[in-house]
Amino acid sequence: MSTLRLVVALHDPVVACDWMLGARRGRGQSPAWSGASRVELVLRSADVLLVAAQLPAAARRDTGAALGYAIEDRLAGDPDGDRVVELGRDGAHSTLAAVDRAGIDAWLERLAACGLHEVAVYVETLLLPPPVDGWHLGWRGDEGCVRTGDHAGQWIDAGDAGCAPVALAARLAAARRERRAPTALWLHPVAAAALPDLQVWARTLGLPVHAADAFDPAVVPVDHAPVLWRATPATAAARVGASGVRWALAVVLVALAAHGMFLAWDGWRLRTQVRTLESAMTARFRDAFPEAVAVADPAVQMRRQLAQTRAAAGVADPGDFPSLVEAVAAALDPADRARIRALVYEASRLEVAFEPGDAAMLSRLAARLTEAGLEVQRAAGAGVLRVAERRW
Repeated sequence: MSTLRLVVALHDPVVACDWMLGARRGRGQSPAWSGASRVELVLRSADVLLVAAQLPAAARRDTGAALGYAIEDRLAGDPDGDRVVELGRDGAHSTLAAVDRAGIDAWLERLAACGLHEVAVYVETLLLPPPVDGWHLGWRGDEGCVRTGDHAGQWIDAGDAGCAPVALAARLAAARRERRAPTALWLHPVAAAALPDLQVWARTLGLPVHAADAFDPAVVPVDHAPVLWRATPATAAARVGASGVRWALAVVLVALAAHGMFLAWDGWRLRTQVRTLESAMTARFRDAFPEAVAVADPAVQMRRQLAQTRAAAGVADPGDFPSLVEAVAAALDPADRARIRALVYEASRLEVAFEPGDAAMLSRLAARLTEAGLEVQRAAGAGVLRVAERRW
């Protein structure tokens, strides 16, 4: 078996990394990558956030967005922009690991392009020795990572030979409050980094600090290290499919937003037209009847005032019985008038009952009355049309 180990920083270019394939070491991209049968991707501690959170008892190991929202206050951006996975549980708390989704996907896609689809992803923090005899810190001279539990640890920076990192001191203070303080701190130099003054660090941190073996994340065994997740050809296809779904969803959302904007504009235009028409009707009503005190419904008030004016002048209203009979008689020819059997007038409506005939005949009569400017409806009885003055 040829194992390819890549130690990567997600903020670096995809081809910039330390790698080892068997006994061969290098940096950057190598044609030998395609000869590997097993791939281990080790992420730098600065790119992985390990945080404890309380999750529901039924929560499963997942890399979906649901876990991201459980630690939303600890993430720098949108929870959907991180891949979050549960590593383990310690009582009521679970340890979650969060990684930038775009950064890790870029590496997995690059490896897939080289024919490497099955990838086990680790974080260098959890490649340090388990904290059985104390905490273990991998130190690069100005930064490093500390392992504080089976699935716990963090990135440590801003330290030097004469000053212990503030973040490490804060982590120790929190552990002391929880009564989980270590008995010692073991410093492992990384890449031949110089160790700080151990006595100064011990006085600052308030616990023994010891020098330990060198730590090289490119060669340290990973047999007992927790795996963040394993990428397979199926997950790669799902990742590509999810990317397509996200693009389709974005297109749909843009289309919906544009449709909503057009609907809002059309609604505003229609409301403006309604207000313009209402203003015009109100102005015309006031011109015709300037003595009106208030105008609530200009159309209704205009019909009412016209009816009153006609009645005062002795002129029949178009909705009166004589006016409707005259309009019906004028719209029909003598043969159609001969088919009328009865007339019933009620509430400004005239029901005209014709002799029984086919539906085509009744439709023709209704069309003639409509053309004459009347409002026509078919009544419940056979051959009966209900006629009224058209109000528009």
